[in-house]
Amino acid sequence: MDVLGARPDGYHEVETVMQSISLSDVTEVTWEAVPGMGEVRVNISCDRAGVPLDERNLACKAVRLMEKVFGKRLPGDHPEGQVTIDIRKSIPVAAGLAGGSGNAASVVIALNELWDMGLSADELCGLSAGLGADVPFTLLSQAEGVSCALGRGIGDKLAPLENRLDFSVLLVNPGFGVSTAEVYRGIDAVSGKERTRPDTAELIRALEEGDRDLAFRSMANGLEDYTLKACPEVAEIKKDMKDTEGILLAMMSGSGPTVIGFYESKEDAERASLGFREAGYGVVLADKA
Repeated sequence: MDVLGARPDGYHEVETVMQSISLSDVTEVTWEAVPGMGEVRVNISCDRAGVPLDERNLACKAVRLMEKVFGKRLPGDHPEGQVTIDIRKSIPVAAGLAGGSGNAASVVIALNELWDMGLSADELCGLSAGLGADVPFTLLSQAEGVSCALGRGIGDKLAPLENRLDFSVLLVNPGFGVSTAEVYRGIDAVSGKERTRPDTAELIRALEEGDRDLAFRSMANGLEDYTLKACPEVAEIKKDMKDTEGILLAMMSGSGPTVIGFYESKEDAERASLGFREAGYGVVLADKA
C-alpha cells in the first residue's frame, strides 16, 4: 500500500496491490416485493456481536445506493418491499480485511439481479466506489473471479493482475479495531521523507513472473507508519511473527490492526499460529484465492 497524499475530497490517493484469500463471510440477500408499501425496508441480521444492524452498516448503505440508482434508471418507478440481509462472518470486524466492504459488494451484486437492473460488473464497481475504497475490488472478486488487482485513485480504479506466487498466510488479530479514517489522518502528519514506500512496479513484475524473493522485497504497507506507533501491540505481533520459522514477510493488512504473515508452507503457518493462539489472539489460516 503506497499512500501518495491527501485529496481535496477527503480521500487519499493510493497505489495498492490487492489479493483475495480463502477467507470469506457469507452474505445472504432476499427480496420480498410488497406493492403499496411505498418504501424499501431493510432487515439485517449478523451472527457476530458488535456489527451494527441499522443504517450504519455498509450493507444497508449498499441497499440505499442501489435504490437511488434504480430510480435514476427507471424514473417514476421504485422498488417497494423488504430486503433481508443475513451476514455470517468469518472475517474479523474492523480488522483491515475488507469484511464490511465484501458484505456491501454482495448486496450490490444481489440487488442488481433481484431487481433485474442489468448493470455490468464494471458499472457496479464505478457506482460502489462511493460506499468505500475497498468495495470495488471485493465486488470484482465476487462477480468476475478477479483475485489480484492493482488499485489506483482511492483504490477504486482497478487493473487485474496475474499472481503466479504460491504461499500460505497467517492472520493474527489483537482483538480490537482501528478507525480507518483515524489512520489516514495520522498518516498525513508523517513526513514524506519518513514514509514507508513499496516498489509497486517491481512487485507487479515479480507477481507476473512468479519471483517470490523480489515480490516480498518489494512489498510494504505505508499505513504502518501510523498504526504501529499508535498501537504498540500490533507492532509487537509483527515483530514476533518475523521470528517464526518459514516466514517470508510479516506486514499489517490494510489500515490494521490485523497482521498478515506470508509463509513457505501451510505447515509453517500452522506451527507459527500456536504461540499466537496461546497468547489469546484471533488467528486465521488461509491460502491465496
